[in-house]
Amino acid sequence: MPQWTDEQLEAINCYGRPVIVSAAAGSGKTAVLVERTIRLLCDEKLAIPADTLLAVTFTNDAAAQMREKLSAALENAAIEMTENAWIQKQQTLLRLANICTINSFCYDMVKNNLADTDLQSGVRIMEEKESDMVTERALDAVMEDAYEKFPQETEKLISLFCCEDDKPLREMIISLRKFLRSIPFSDVWVKNVTERLDGMQMISEIMADYAALADERAERCVSTAERLRGLAEDLENYSKAKAKFLQNCDYAERILNALERAGDDMEACGEVLSSFSWIPMTGTTRTKQEKEDTTYLEEETYEEAKTCLSALKNAFSELAECYAVSEDEAKKDCAFVSKVFKQLLEFVNKLEENVWEIKVERNAIDFSDTELLTVNLLLNCDSSGRTSRTPIAEEIYRSGRYKLILVDEFQDVNNLQEAILKAVSDTDSMESIGSNVFAVGDVKQSIYRFRQANPKIFMQTRRLAEQSTDDKGVKEILLTKNFRSRAGVLDFANYLFSSLMNSRLGEVEYTKDEELVCGAKFIGDDRPTALIRVNSDLEEQSPVAFDEFAAVAAQIKKMLDEKTPVNDGGIVRPCRPSDFCVLTRNNITGDELVKRFSERGLKVASENVSGYLESREISLMLNLLKISVSPMKDIPLASVMLSPIMGFSDEDVALIKLHNKKNRLYKNMLEVADSEREKAEHAELVKKCESAISLVKKLKVYSASMPLTGLIKKIYDATDVFAMAAAYEDGKQKCANLYLLLEYAKNYENSSNEGVAGFLQYVSYILKTGGDFAKALTVTESDDAVVVKTMHRSKGLEFPFVFLCQLTKKFNFSDTHEKLLLNADYGVGLSYYDYATLTRRKTVLSEYIKRKNTEELLSEELRLLYVAATRAKEQLFVVLDITSRTCENAKQYAYYINDHMIPCDLSEKAKCMQDWIVMAMTKDSSLCTLFGREYNEQDYYDFDTPDLKIITPEADTEQETGEQAADVGVDSALAEKIVRCFSYKNDQRLCATQAKVSVSELVKDDAINFFPKVADLDGTVTELTAAQKGTIMHRFMQLADYGAAAKDIESEISRLQNSGALSKIEADSINRDSLKAFFDGEIYKRMSRSENVMREKSFIVKFSDINVDEELSKMYDGTDGMLQGIADCIFEEDDGYVLVDYKTDRVKTLDELVQRYSAQLALYKAAFDILLDKPVKSCCIYSYRLSSGIEAKLIGGKDF
Repeated sequence: MPQWTDEQLEAINCYGRPVIVSAAAGSGKTAVLVERTIRLLCDEKLAIPADTLLAVTFTNDAAAQMREKLSAALENAAIEMTENAWIQKQQTLLRLANICTINSFCYDMVKNNLADTDLQSGVRIMEEKESDMVTERALDAVMEDAYEKFPQETEKLISLFCCEDDKPLREMIISLRKFLRSIPFSDVWVKNVTERLDGMQMISEIMADYAALADERAERCVSTAERLRGLAEDLENYSKAKAKFLQNCDYAERILNALERAGDDMEACGEVLSSFSWIPMTGTTRTKQEKEDTTYLEEETYEEAKTCLSALKNAFSELAECYAVSEDEAKKDCAFVSKVFKQLLEFVNKLEENVWEIKVERNAIDFSDTELLTVNLLLNCDSSGRTSRTPIAEEIYRSGRYKLILVDEFQDVNNLQEAILKAVSDTDSMESIGSNVFAVGDVKQSIYRFRQANPKIFMQTRRLAEQSTDDKGVKEILLTKNFRSRAGVLDFANYLFSSLMNSRLGEVEYTKDEELVCGAKFIGDDRPTALIRVNSDLEEQSPVAFDEFAAVAAQIKKMLDEKTPVNDGGIVRPCRPSDFCVLTRNNITGDELVKRFSERGLKVASENVSGYLESREISLMLNLLKISVSPMKDIPLASVMLSPIMGFSDEDVALIKLHNKKNRLYKNMLEVADSEREKAEHAELVKKCESAISLVKKLKVYSASMPLTGLIKKIYDATDVFAMAAAYEDGKQKCANLYLLLEYAKNYENSSNEGVAGFLQYVSYILKTGGDFAKALTVTESDDAVVVKTMHRSKGLEFPFVFLCQLTKKFNFSDTHEKLLLNADYGVGLSYYDYATLTRRKTVLSEYIKRKNTEELLSEELRLLYVAATRAKEQLFVVLDITSRTCENAKQYAYYINDHMIPCDLSEKAKCMQDWIVMAMTKDSSLCTLFGREYNEQDYYDFDTPDLKIITPEADTEQETGEQAADVGVDSALAEKIVRCFSYKNDQRLCATQAKVSVSELVKDDAINFFPKVADLDGTVTELTAAQKGTIMHRFMQLADYGAAAKDIESEISRLQNSGALSKIEADSINRDSLKAFFDGEIYKRMSRSENVMREKSFIVKFSDINVDEELSKMYDGTDGMLQGIADCIFEEDDGYVLVDYKTDRVKTLDELVQRYSAQLALYKAAFDILLDKPVKSCCIYSYRLSSGIEAKLIGGKDF
């Protein structure tokens, strides 16, 4: 039984009231959620039927894992209490429980109530890109209608927001529509906003907000002036400069006093600041004696004073911005924004009608439609915004359809989803969740605002808990113990976020209650968080000194070489590549990263790398599809002609085009092929044309008669495009991309019936809008490679060692510069082109909304940094680019900071994540040298900084180079093996000998071939053959993460399916019981103890070099050809290697397999005996059909 903490037990046992669990990173929230649910379902007195459970989360994987964990826990309970009929019944009912994503729940709700919608049976879900295309087409019609019926009004709008075409106006309409669709009963929100604009209520809100901001900035002016005065007082040998510094301080204090007297009169304050001018720092030359008496410390103080004066000037400039707002100007802006906003709403309403008509016609909706429809099915809303249940929701409420509602990742709920959850809960008031709701989440990990997630919902629920005065109100339970990470990781996270995160930036106060407490027990000493220092200023002097990825690769290689210990399930083992994760802010192309890691011999597993549609092989395939529809398009045809598929040269294409410049290329090709003159002069060219024409005609027939996926398969077969792709250096990636194209085509076919032409339009739209598909994964996490992920995709994951990279990546503020700015809490703002001044004029409202949106954007970025910083179990590495600008910024930051908490007006100036880290560390005395500063006691505070390790790549690289030079020597055994395997010998007998042969060919007379048949390329896969299923089992064993599979086979299969390595039909075909038996068996136990496991290990050797008996030697007539093959798995033990062969044959006994495959294994053993550094001591066959294995004694091989 797990040892639960007091907080966890409180969460598990709390029932009968709404519960919100604020669970810190790594606090075991899922275990708590499962334990609480199982206890409630097993309690016969409560009698909660398992089919009345509703558990919602946000990903299919999470939903599947939750169902599996609940099923397993209930099964264990049933085993412990075999006589308990209630639990036996609950096992059956759990299969009927709603454990799903919230999108799935809404989709089911719509399908079950189609009579209340315009949709029909069989309604499907559109992909996001298809939905976008529908919206664009509908908008085309709306704009055409507007140009025709309201030309003057439309042209005026275009003149306000557009320069060259109407694209900006179209983007504003789509943006407003998307925003309104994220708000329940958006017409009420629109009414409220327009009333605030028309009634000038918005003005008072804005003026009050700017007044509060002015007070905050005035405080900074005061503290900076005091700091400057303190520095100036110490300048004994800078008498003239000292006097001017102090005069500026006095002047600043007088202005601040004048502002205080002006009070809330914004105009008066503005006039005070407009009359303000600084005393110039001229004429401050020192005397000769002063120069001689000046100490080094005093020189430093003088430089600090100059920097401080600059900071003071900046502070007053920012203060002046708060008083630059004119109330009269704000009134005009409100009137303008109100008028234009109403015009835009007319476009949006018409667009919504058009889009809905198309969707009803297609009987297809997107996920946002499912949520909107579900809200309308469950709730009514009056003109004041008060909601009440519809008859459908009332029936759910009164029948007790959902007696237990679990919400995982509650911080990611959006406004629509919150309304839905309230409607189906047992709450009497739509202001709060019901008593049957158990919500778990962590607002500090809310990182999906771009998907309309609203962390304020979580915080509002927490506030309701604080206000609760009885045992019926919302109860909040905090889980702060972290069972994932060492203290060194948590100390750094607590230090960083306690100084940065607050109610304005991060939208949560990082108090002691929020701090992470170490609850995990580790073997071995703790490791401090490491700061890897690089410097991009040194690019020309030393590339390694600035290259983040080179520095990270060097550190990982060093730790692998040192066999850094890792805690793994209660034991300590040496680290391996898959223990390391590199986190980046955004997706990266990966070329530079792969290059740097490859230089160190490290493989990289990354995902969602862009550039798929523009890759050479996919561009070629798309052009082949285009000419199959119409060969009269010159560019696609020329592309295919110049590829190896048709084999034309540049000169050939030019000659064909010159045949008749006015004709299309394909028409010229036809004429060249029929021309007697061309046949005489360019016979080779004519042959190419005839071959190309034949291919085009075939493709046209295929295109007209085949579905999309069948056509692509036929093109693969007819053109041998895989052979072409494999010839490139990155052939494996290209072939994988070609396979993945079939998956993308299949997904398109499942959601559309527009065929090849529709697919090409679909792809064209994606490229036009800057979209892309993910490339195929050729190296996965199961390949024991260094994992590279974005910070977003790391959520919920953990790795022993984590590297935070690209922290200088600039925040994307582009959304805050749009002409239309929207905020659910604060309203709408607009900026437009003012032709009188030839400038883009920003209204008071746009500046106000921009500031609020910027705060929310920065809050999201800070929470994202929190997620990234809490993924490491053993040690966290933070890569910092410390340039001269970084050091200069650090000096500026110092004048803002008087205590541990970073002021909001400083933290909001951050342009990247590194800025925040520097801010938090800039006043720490132990880190002053990191930012190029000398230690000066008065400049620093004692903030109880966690232990940190600073790594400088230059020093590590030099040391490593020296060590390698000292260890260089001749490896005799390796040299002998190279000579043996690759020495040249001229033997004329080999001219008549087959160049190479596979092991399967040599043993083809065995009872059965051991490689599965290739499926018919024209066939549509609905059922898999036994051979295909066997291939899929082998693919799983090749790609799976064995450690993860041993713990949870279903989750590992889901991961491979989601990564594209397995299709759904392939994943469903895998025999789970056979895999479970393997991972529970002795062979895997031995394999898991090995430090060197090789999967799909290929070989090619000279037949004469291998050591086999006379019987097998005769099979190749004693010649000197090459033998090749691939072993399923080889793992190393102390006294040799063990070869494992997986089989799916239909047999009754293991002895049949030994007899059938002994020759194959003997050849494998003989080959690897000369290739590996130790002999193959044992060969094992594992049968998935029999769920058992055997150590084989080989026929035709040596005894062992």
